[in-house]
This record gives sequence, structure tokens and C-alpha cells, in this order.
Amino acid sequence: MAKKREDVRTRIKAKLKAKKAQEEAAARPMTDQDWAATNAARFAEIPKAVKWKAIRAIRKALPDDVRDALVRRIREEGTARWWLRFGGGHFVWGMCARNVIREAGVTDDMFRTGNLDDYYVPIVEAAVGERKASP
Repeated sequence: MAKKREDVRTRIKAKLKAKKAQEEAAARPMTDQDWAATNAARFAEIPKAVKWKAIRAIRKALPDDVRDALVRRIREEGTARWWLRFGGGHFVWGMCARNVIREAGVTDDMFRTGNLDDYYVPIVEAAVGERKASP
């Protein structure tokens, strides 16, 4: 009986320790490596047909000078942070990019998180050739 009680205590302690580690990780700011890894993982989980429809929509909508400016910004700042300040950042330029994707028929419910905000950055990177997009 004492052994069983000790096993239960050990499991509870392990669960509490894991939960505390999870909460601490969630509370710290994301590093550039975190952002890059998150964007790569999210891009990989987009269904192929949805991914290509979104990429084509961005490519069609981007004037050459904006595409060139995007490429420069991505190369200067890296994939983790370029979108924070480009063209007004997430709330201005990012909203325009997300609306272009939505107008092409790619809606938020087609993504695992149900939120295109979580996916548009790597889609734009692929559309301008700064992220590999397998056919």
C-alpha cells in the first residue's frame, strides 16, 4: 500500500513539474528561432491545395515593386521578424495580405488553428520565393 501511494505521489509531482515548465515556456517572449520554427511548422501543416491557392493569390496581387521590397525586408530581417514593420506591420499590410487570401476562397476554417493570422507570414514568404514551397 505504501509503495502504491508513493507511485501516485511521484506521478502527481511529475505532472505538476511538467505543467509548471509549460506555463513558464508560454510566459516567456518568443525568440527569433521560436518564430522561425513556429512558422515552418505551421506552413508544413497547411493542406497542399489550400497552400497553393493562397500562394497563387498573393503572387497575383503583389506588384513587382512590393514583391521586391518584401524580398529585401525578409533577407534583411529574417523570416522571424520582417512582418512586424513591413508596410504598417501585422495590422495594416498583414490584414491586406490575409484579405487577399480570403478573397481567393481560402478561409480561416481551412487551417488547424482556425485563424489565418497564424499562417499568412510563411505563405507570403513562399509567394515571393523566400520559403520553399513543394509542388
